[in-house]
Formats: sequence, structure tokens, C-alpha cells
Amino acid sequence: MADPEKVEAIQKWPKPITVKALRGFLELTGCYWHFIKWYGLMAAPLNYLLKKDSFRWTKETQRAFKGLKTAVSSPPILTLPDFSQPFEVECKAVIMVVVDRLTKYSYFSALPHSYTAAMVADTFVREVAKLHGTPRSLARNPTAPFHESSPAD
Repeated sequence: MADPEKVEAIQKWPKPITVKALRGFLELTGCYWHFIKWYGLMAAPLNYLLKKDSFRWTKETQRAFKGLKTAVSSPPILTLPDFSQPFEVECKAVIMVVVDRLTKYSYFSALPHSYTAAMVADTFVREVAKLHGTPRSLARNPTAPFHESSPAD
């Protein structure tokens, strides 16, 4: 069953009257694009309004706005998992973040979901060490999920 508060919040979302407000709505619905069939086509009239000097609300954009609100607030999009039943969480990639402690530069690299320690090391060498050389020391976030006994090793 969908969370009634979330459904109500989506259904009561006011018609955007500025580009900034429209962007906020599209960012919210965009989080669910993977789960909404034809999301790109549904959102196209609204995305067009984001172009410079193109913000004109029409019947077509109103239909698109209402259609996206309905699609996002309909099951199974906002449905909470039934924890008494087994379910699967799907993740297509993991982001490895490397932060240079001196300069505070951050490097982001995608890893496949079932990564190994060798894949992490290879990605680090390929993406970071290639640019800046091998570091003298490494520190790891102790709260990060990856550790020596990771089942993916």
C-alpha cells in the first residue's frame, strides 16, 4: 500500500508558476523515471518549458503535469515494502569516492554492484593514481560498507 501522506503531497502539488518551481517538480518525479513507463514522453512538454524564454503554461503542459502527478502517486511507485515478505532491492552501480585530504578534491568512479577488492584497486589506479601518482598513505572511512570480509571478495 502506498504511503497516504506522500500520495496526498504529490496530488496537492501546486501548478508551477516559475521555472525554478517546475525544476523542483521535475527533479522529484525524475527520481522515479525508471519505474514510470514512457516517463520521457510524459515529461517532454514540461521539459520544453525549461528552455530560455519558453515558460508558457498551456493545456498540453497541464495534462503532462497532471499525468506525472498521477503516475508518481500511483502504486507501485510510492508503495512501501511489505517487510513480512521477501523482496529485492536492485542497484545498478556503486559510486567509489576518493577524497584528497590535502586539496579536498573528490573523485567519483562507478563500480559494478558486485565489486571486489581487486576491482576497487584497479579503478583507483586507473582513475586517480594515473592522474596524480601513487599516494604515500591511504585512509578509509571506517563506516563505509566495504571491508576485508566483504562477501564480494
